[in-house]
Amino acid sequence: VVGVAAQMGSRFTSTPDLLRPVLLALAERGYLYVDNATAPTSAVPALAREIPVPIAVNDQFLDTEASRIAIDGKLQQIERIARSEGAAVGFASPYPITIERLVVWIPTLEAKGFVLAPVTAVVGEQALP
Repeated sequence: VVGVAAQMGSRFTSTPDLLRPVLLALAERGYLYVDNATAPTSAVPALAREIPVPIAVNDQFLDTEASRIAIDGKLQQIERIARSEGAAVGFASPYPITIERLVVWIPTLEAKGFVLAPVTAVVGEQALP
């Protein structure tokens, strides 16, 4: 375990008084926090700088629409983000269709100049708001 990832809770991540104790506890234990970026006014980046705690931020939900075409489109968006920003984080559910599309996509990455990496590799690499 290297940290925690938010699954839901945009109201929670928008409320610094609720979020601060969680981020403090993570920092004390040496864990990171992965923000799902569902809150338009997330308090995570500012609090993470203040505390400090390492964070990564979701760039794209891959399977909000669980279809081959939609997931493939989201994977292409992840590639565009990674190419322009240097790294990208994607959230995916363990749906059979998502796993199927990842199994097809992952072998194509090397030829495109990408490396699939754990989230720990992008902490500090993303441009945060």
